[in-house]
Amino acid sequence: MKKRIVCIVTILLFLLLFSACGHTHEFIEWTTVEDPTCVKDGLRESVCECGEIEQEIIPALGHTIVVDEAVPATCTQTGLTEGTHCSVCGETIVKQEITNKIDHTIEVLPAKEADCTNAGLCEGKFCSVCGEVIVEQTKSDDPLGHNFGESTVVKNADCENDGEADSFCQRCGEKHIEVIPALGHSWIDATCTSKKTCSVCGKTEGNFADHNYAKKTTESTCTKKGKTVYTCTACGHSYEEEIKLKEHSWKNATCTTPKTCSVCGKTEGSALGHTTDDGVCTRCNQTIISPYRQAINEENEYYQKVVNTLRNYESQLQTRIDLFNDSCRRLGIYSLQSESYYNSRISSISSQIHDLYYRLTYSNSALERSRTQSQIDSLSDELTTCYTCLDLARDKSELESQINTLELLWAQAKSDHQSKLEAIEKQYKGG
Repeated sequence: MKKRIVCIVTILLFLLLFSACGHTHEFIEWTTVEDPTCVKDGLRESVCECGEIEQEIIPALGHTIVVDEAVPATCTQTGLTEGTHCSVCGETIVKQEITNKIDHTIEVLPAKEADCTNAGLCEGKFCSVCGEVIVEQTKSDDPLGHNFGESTVVKNADCENDGEADSFCQRCGEKHIEVIPALGHSWIDATCTSKKTCSVCGKTEGNFADHNYAKKTTESTCTKKGKTVYTCTACGHSYEEEIKLKEHSWKNATCTTPKTCSVCGKTEGSALGHTTDDGVCTRCNQTIISPYRQAINEENEYYQKVVNTLRNYESQLQTRIDLFNDSCRRLGIYSLQSESYYNSRISSISSQIHDLYYRLTYSNSALERSRTQSQIDSLSDELTTCYTCLDLARDKSELESQINTLELLWAQAKSDHQSKLEAIEKQYKGG
């Protein structure tokens, strides 16, 4: 305000001077004395040729407003409200106010089950804006590891090259490649017709082998020359060497054989014959038995075998009879009925027991039930005895049958023996 008054006074003085000099001032060029600012006026002046000075006020420019944009608050930093300031002088027009931090934006990390390669995780939480961990995901399970199924051979190994077998994890499908080592060659030794050869792939190495002769000798006899055959076990090539005949190995003639070669069986001449027909030969000391006596002896030997067999059978039968009698005495059974008797008795007792069980089931009297049970027990004991007697009766029938058979066999053996002796007598004696 004071500056404005100063300016007005200066102008008035200037007008007074101008009117005093008696000419019109001309102010052509102006010089800025003080630049205006946003809030303060400036001043300029011009000098007339008469020396008169003219001054003028330059109005204040006013502020150049610039907007300070608002800064949104986050979950980690405070924010600012919108404000303004002068871009020239920097004076704050509208002050920016601080705003509070906002809450975290929670995002849930779901729990994860363990798989073949990754551990299981518990549920966790974090801020999706700033990334801060609210609840840490902790490990719940160790990785499961792969569960590879049965391998499938996709490339067979050979003698020199590895093979390959693939298997897949039954959970995640990951492929596992297993190397099948090369088998190596299966060499067959070289022979005289083939080099060392792999029996699988046919690859060969080295040179042919020498012949490997195996020797097979056929000894000569007194009737046929022998030979030694040399045969290669690989190719079959062979050659022979002849072996000359051997001399006969003669055995002297005896009473019963002529002079004979012990190797080839060739004979010369005739047997010498025994010195007697019935008695001891003075040449060979053999007891000579006539055909008649020989036949009698052979028949007696055969009959003795039959007798021994029948006696053995008779002894076994007697043992069974003794056991049967012991069983009867032990059970107190001294008289047996027929099998049909015991079968009939068993049928009758079984029917009675069945009826008594029926009565026992539907009886309401304790006394009657007790009597009925006693009858059932008594009949059951009798039934057991009947079964035992039935078995003994069957054994007795069988033993009696075998005794009769044995008697028939004895009679047949004696009759056959007597008939044979008579036939021999007739054949050699003519009787």
